[in-house]
Amino acid sequence: MRAAREMANRRVLRTAGAVTVDELATGLAVSASTIRRDLERLERAGILSRVHGGAAQPSAAAADHDSPFAEVALGASEAKQAIAHRCVDLVGHGDVVVLDIGTSTRRVARLVRRRAVTVVTASLANVDELRDDRQVSLVLLGGTFRPDHQSCVGTLTEDAMRQIHADSAFLRASGITADPGTLRELNRLGVEVATT
Repeated sequence: MRAAREMANRRVLRTAGAVTVDELATGLAVSASTIRRDLERLERAGILSRVHGGAAQPSAAAADHDSPFAEVALGASEAKQAIAHRCVDLVGHGDVVVLDIGTSTRRVARLVRRRAVTVVTASLANVDELRDDRQVSLVLLGGTFRPDHQSCVGTLTEDAMRQIHADSAFLRASGITADPGTLRELNRLGVEVATT
């Protein structure tokens, strides 16, 4: 049983770059203390690095400045989960949904499982969440792979995106301010803004 858990933990780290103890415990239906013991053994074996609240691949932990995805995966966990739940509430049966790269949209991908929707993404983390779900039709946008963001970018990605007609898109943004005027204008345009 422990070996199976440790293999599952390693698989999650390979795809996500970093993960919280709570996410692993929930995903494997075991206690957080069991996961902590597993992570300690894996760290001693040099397979992962323990970080506050979870674990990261050794290369990600050693070079945080080169690994934004791994760096942010552990932050603002409760807020990201709340945002993800709100996003999924907006998704209807048969919708075409664009999921941007990022740790919050990865949570949306996890919650949209077992729904009859089409998900379009350039994020390999989102693909990893949905690859075995037979109800979700998954469209992966091609392009140049960026390992530190686990995503594809560039002109191939942009050209493919131009062909997509979606019902909703969940995008990450770091340039929106909480300025009341900006938020009023976004609301007037029908854009719902959730922040972490």
